[in-house]
Formats: sequence, structure tokens, C-alpha cells
Amino acid sequence: MNALYAYVMTLPQLALSSLAIGLVIGVGLSLLVVWAYRARARVQEETSLAIPAGITDVLHSMDDAAAIVDASGLVLAASQAATRFGIDVGSTLDNPELRQLVRGVREAGGTATESMRLTRGGLSLDPRLVSARASVIGTRLVLLIIRDVTEQERLEQMRYDFVANTSHELKTPVGAVSLLAEAIESAADDPAQVRIFAARISAEAGRLGQLTGRIMSLSRLQAEDGLTTVGPVAIDEVIASSIEAHVVQADSAGVELARGGDRGVWVRGEKLRLHRINTPELRGADEVKGKAARDHLKSLVEGKAVLLQTVKDRREKYGRYLAEVWLEQPNAVPVNVNDALVAAGHARYQDY
Repeated sequence: MNALYAYVMTLPQLALSSLAIGLVIGVGLSLLVVWAYRARARVQEETSLAIPAGITDVLHSMDDAAAIVDASGLVLAASQAATRFGIDVGSTLDNPELRQLVRGVREAGGTATESMRLTRGGLSLDPRLVSARASVIGTRLVLLIIRDVTEQERLEQMRYDFVANTSHELKTPVGAVSLLAEAIESAADDPAQVRIFAARISAEAGRLGQLTGRIMSLSRLQAEDGLTTVGPVAIDEVIASSIEAHVVQADSAGVELARGGDRGVWVRGEKLRLHRINTPELRGADEVKGKAARDHLKSLVEGKAVLLQTVKDRREKYGRYLAEVWLEQPNAVPVNVNDALVAAGHARYQDY
């Protein structure tokens, strides 16, 4: 009787024990499944080449050259401006410095910026100074942004040369005015000599005025809108000013400055509207398409020899000349840039 009672009392205990063991096993299996899913997701993330949402749209709206590259240097997405440096979707980075920058960022993480010189379109001519910035945006993807700073470098070099030359040139008229003032004081009783010295002072004052004008021109050039106003420039005046600015140094060195060639030549900075075609506007609803057309046009003509054919001598309503642009080709027929924009889908034909 006691043995039977002891056996009956153990049944609830066995049930509870079985339930507890089953619960532990179930929780363990659930945790194992969750861990497996997470490990699988992590592996997929590490091996995935999917571009994060919105990145492609951002690239298309960028004015700078930019691209998304994977661990092997394969370009998965790129902005329109990237084509200027030979960076196209589906290709690999050819430049060893860019590859090293991307590799270093992937290993160290974060962001890195380097300055380097790149050739446009794979050409060996016209190397451009760029600021390249690489940032990790995923376990396998790197965002590469290339900003062309060549013009800033040229402006800075021009400013440096200008300041150095102008500082040297200022010494001559300033010293001459000082000496002439002393000469006038010494020749106060000789009116003829005073008139001669006064005329020399006026000439040196004119040189000082020219130097002051050059300094003001540099200030306008460095301003953001310094090049927005253009006008006709007489080449004769440019040459005459250059000769006058260096005549003293030439005389001191026993060098005779001479000028020749055709006279009466004028140049002008002028806006052009491409004839027969219409491109999307850079503002408003077509801003993205307009910037893409602009960047494609830059990639076609920037830094290359072109021929301009004025179609109309009169101005059109926006104050620009209508023109056909031809891109010179070595040992081949020139390419019409207007038609090339239409062929690339960045413009459509339209009569004006």
C-alpha cells in the first residue's frame, strides 16, 4: 500500500519535470533559430552589394564626381560628373591612388581625404588636381567623392605670383617719386627742370594707378561673382600695358621690347546658346536632368579644342549668340556637340 501510494505521488512530479525539460529544449531551439537567422543576416549584409536606398538619387544630383565602389574596386553607381575621370558603372578603378585610398578606408574605417592628380577620361594630358574623399557606408561599400580643385590651385598660384610681382613693381614708382620730389626741391629756382620732374612724377603716378587697378582686378577675380561681367578687351591695350609694366626692367637689362602682328584685335567673354537644340533647365522640376546635361557637355568639351560656328549675327531674345559647337578630332571629321547631346538623350531638337 505504501509502495503504491509512493508511485502515484511521483506522476505529477514526472509531468512537471517533463514540462520543464520540454520548455528548456523549446527555448534553446528558439534561441538557436534566432541566432542562426541573425548570423545568416549578418553574413548576407557582409557579402551584399546592394546600394542603400536613396544613394543613387543623391549621386545623380551631385555636381562633383562621386561613385559607390565595392571591396574589389568595382563601381556600382556613379554620378554623371564621374565620367570625366573615366569612372563608369561596371568598371573598376584604374587609378592606383584611388584604389589605395578606398582600401585604406575599408581597413581602418571612417573617412579619409587625400589630394592627388588625375587625368580625365584616361588621357595622359591635362592632369587635374583633385581632393578625393572616401567614406565607409557599409561592410563592403565605400562612397568616393572627387572634387576638382584645379582652378582653385591656378587662382592661388596666380594670386601668389601677382602679389610677388606687384610688390616688386611697386618699389620702382615709389622710389622714383621720392627721388623726383627731392630733385624738384633742389631745382626750385629752375622752372624748366621743375616741369620736367613734374611730368616724370605724373608718369610714375600713372604707373601706380595701373598697379592699383590690377590689385582691384585681383580682388574682383577672387570674389564669388568676379567673372560674371564680361566685355570687349582690346589685345593692343593688353600688350601695351604689359610692355609698359616691364620697360624699366628691360632697359636695365639692356633688352629691347618689340611688338608686332595684327592690330585692332578684340576678344570678349560671351555666353552661347546651342543652336537647334534645347536642354532641360538647371532649376525647377528638370534640375536633375539639367545638371546631367551640363555635366555631359563639360565632359565633351572641357579642356579640348573646339570650333564655334555662329549661326546668327543678331542676338536672340536672351542676349546670347546661337552657335554650333564642333569638337576637333585628330585625323577625323569634327564631331558636332549639339547633335551629340541629342544622341546622348540630354537634349532635343528645337527651332529658334
